[in-house]
Amino acid sequence: MSPKKGALFGSKGIGRLKGATRKRPVVPGSPTLPLVLVRDDPAESVLRCQRAARRARLLLALIVALTLMLAMCLWTAAGLGMRAGMLPYFDIGYGWFDEHLFVLFGL
Repeated sequence: MSPKKGALFGSKGIGRLKGATRKRPVVPGSPTLPLVLVRDDPAESVLRCQRAARRARLLLALIVALTLMLAMCLWTAAGLGMRAGMLPYFDIGYGWFDEHLFVLFGL
């Protein structure tokens, strides 16, 4: 019989417990004791999930912000390229920007 995927103890059928971590028992003077399986506190598990969700939201916000900044930089570079004559003229908001906010493109 082949061991289950993720099993800790071979083919005995003892798999990983959900929310369990491998920890060494804290006993002074015996650093060579084997690892034991200790079930985490449910409150710690909830806090870990909340922290992971918070990190995921922060990562999503950063990805969106960086994407918007990249789009703005590309839009500006295209407008300046049109102003310098390197690109053919195509107005995608440059006239409005020059008229209402700041004269940057002069198209």
